[in-house]
Amino acid sequence: TDTLVEGDILLLLSDGVTNDGVGWVEEMLQGYDARQTALEQFADDLAHAARERQRKQGEREDDITVIALRVEKRK
Repeated sequence: TDTLVEGDILLLLSDGVTNDGVGWVEEMLQGYDARQTALEQFADDLAHAARERQRKQGEREDDITVIALRVEKRK
C-alpha cells in the first residue's frame, strides 16, 4: 500500500512490457522530464521500447499496453 501525491506518475503495464524485467522501465521513468516530453508521448515511447526489446531478444510478440497517469490537484 502506498499513497500517491501530486506530481506522482502511475504506470499500468501489461506483462508484454515487463517480459524483460522492470529495471529498464524504472530507468526510463527516472529519466522522464515532463517539461520536455508530454506524458502521452512518454507512454508511446515506453511501448515502442518494449516492442524493440521483444524483437531483439527474439521473443514472440506479446501484447503491449502502457497507461500513464499523473496525479494532479484539482483546481
